[in-house]
Amino acid sequence: MFNPKPIFAIALALLVGACSGTSTTDEYPPVASSTSLTATEATELPSSRTVSQILSDDQPTRVLTIKHHQSECEGFYVGHCYLVRQGDGPWELLYEQIEGLDYQWGVNTQVLLEPKLVADTESLTDLIPGYQLLSVLQSSEHHGGSGFDYVARGGHEAIASLGGQLYTLHGDKTFRCTPQDCATIDSLLDQQQTVLLRFSHALSTGEPLTLEAVMCADAPDAFYQSCAMPDLQAL
Repeated sequence: MFNPKPIFAIALALLVGACSGTSTTDEYPPVASSTSLTATEATELPSSRTVSQILSDDQPTRVLTIKHHQSECEGFYVGHCYLVRQGDGPWELLYEQIEGLDYQWGVNTQVLLEPKLVADTESLTDLIPGYQLLSVLQSSEHHGGSGFDYVARGGHEAIASLGGQLYTLHGDKTFRCTPQDCATIDSLLDQQQTVLLRFSHALSTGEPLTLEAVMCADAPDAFYQSCAMPDLQAL
């Protein structure tokens, strides 16, 4: 006669084994550094691991030198990026934001940074991977009158007139130009042309840049063939 007790005992043993083997260590999988979280979602991260600890799994604390001027770049939108390097390495664009940094054009700054989720400047509600400033290790003012090249690809969205021969670069930094150069700038922007400009720093870091020359300009689809792009290593 068929006896169900052995099968029942085996099933019960398997069930108990499965329950006792369940682990809570993977209850919250690590958050990848590219993840975008809302402020509400960020507060729901497990208290056993902070946001900095999660991001530091892939991005350790970094010491970077930030260059004395920014460069136009394009991510989700056209704006400014820092030019940074580690040690004696090459200059590179840094697309991430640095929370707590009081950046000044005309100053080279060496900083200690920690990975962190920061507020997105566009949405103001999403949190995106970025950095938290831990310490300013060294800073040196770039001497006034020194020049650098700058490419503007956004037309009037990149360069806006403030009147009185004064303009702004993406709302971040102002510059002055001669009446003739101002007229040239206005004409090129009206044509939605990409322009290569040469600026020099003022003697004081808080003063506007000086536009030294309009180096080259062309339609966006032809600019890179007709104009020599500045080398990041020589800026």
